[in-house]
Amino acid sequence: MKNVRIAVVLAAALALALALAGCGGAPGVSSASASSAASASSASQQGKAVVQINTEGVGEIAWAYEGEKIAFDDEYPVQSAYVSDAFGQTIGIEAREDASYEGYKFVKWNKDGRKFSEDRRIDVLVDGDAEYVAVFAFEGADGEDVLSLNYGGSEAYTQEDIDAAFDAIMAEFDTWTGATMKRLAFTDDATCAADLEYCNSLREAADPAFTQAIVIMSDFHSPSGADAEGTAWEPDTDYEDYSWHLARTDGGEWKLLTWGYA
Repeated sequence: MKNVRIAVVLAAALALALALAGCGGAPGVSSASASSAASASSASQQGKAVVQINTEGVGEIAWAYEGEKIAFDDEYPVQSAYVSDAFGQTIGIEAREDASYEGYKFVKWNKDGRKFSEDRRIDVLVDGDAEYVAVFAFEGADGEDVLSLNYGGSEAYTQEDIDAAFDAIMAEFDTWTGATMKRLAFTDDATCAADLEYCNSLREAADPAFTQAIVIMSDFHSPSGADAEGTAWEPDTDYEDYSWHLARTDGGEWKLLTWGYA
């Protein structure tokens, strides 16, 4: 019995020593977990993420940290905001129509150029750089949507460059009898640069190598009735985030190469 008691005491002592050694005196937390937590805390304190909040069309946005009330500025409506110190936190973002501009209605939130939510109020966990865009569309007196154009924030292309790409797209789209284009939106410089190799793979042998590429996203409404027959579209249907790929050489004219879903 004496030997058994000694063994039990030694085992308990050994277990206590291992627990203290493995967690530096904090039972249940490994040194690796503590290191990760410290890194996350450091990243949070340093704000290593930038959230951009913008509008497309005419409308307003407001935001607040989790637990705080979102408040719109009635005197100076906000269309754009930057949050640079919220890594690891949840922020609330809300959109509303601008009462000064009748006809513009909130449609959806896009995140990094892709549809994210149709709710006016969204709560997002900040885990990296991101751009949220509140999309507003104008509804005319006849109930038809007016084409919305979004030029983004390009450093590589001017508005004239992007307009030229829009024009090339519409020249093709106008041949789609009965279809209605609702939105054209520039993606971003990184997406366009990454698309150059793909565009060069599509060029004809007689074409010089392309030096610039541009990717445009669109929303459109497909034809209905007889106009839809023989097309690839479901009749009378909204299509969103439909991409168009164009390229050019040394600042020349854009060539529309392909379009569709990735």
